[in-house]
Amino acid sequence: MPKQDFDTLDYMGPVVVGVLFTVFLFLVSFLFINFFCITKHDDVTAFERIAARHNMRMGPHSLAVVKRGNFYEEDESYVSEA
Repeated sequence: MPKQDFDTLDYMGPVVVGVLFTVFLFLVSFLFINFFCITKHDDVTAFERIAARHNMRMGPHSLAVVKRGNFYEEDESYVSEA
C-alpha cells in the first residue's frame, strides 16, 4: 500500500471544523438561550451588559434596565417584604 501524501489544505480540516463548531455554539447560546429561555424577570445577561455599552439591546431587558443593573419588576406582588 503506497504512502499517503497530505497537502497543507488537508491539515486545515480540523481547524475548519473547530471554527464552525465555535460559531455554531455561539449562535445557539446567543440566539436560542438569550432570546427564548431568559425572561424579563431573570437577571441581566453578559450579552446584554456588553451590548448596553454600545447602546444596543440584545435580550429581553430594556437598555434602561440593563444600565441600571437589575431585572425588570413590573409586578412586585411576588416579592416578599420579610
